[in-house]
Amino acid sequence: MPLSGERWIWWNYTYLDGKNYPPEERGRVVHLEIIFEPKVSRSGNSIAPASDLRATDPLSVSYTIPSGKS
Repeated sequence: MPLSGERWIWWNYTYLDGKNYPPEERGRVVHLEIIFEPKVSRSGNSIAPASDLRATDPLSVSYTIPSGKS
């Protein structure tokens, strides 16, 4: 986890769809995770306001499959 960023998770927010996912995972509800970094690096322990946070690259967006669900 980056020291300056924040990880936001939306529980049971979206589902997997399309041919990029294996058939056994298509249609599953997943948790959406996005890692946000501040536009400008800050010194010390100052916290960036939410309006200054950005997903910096495509790898900042991911998902996890909830445990215990099929």
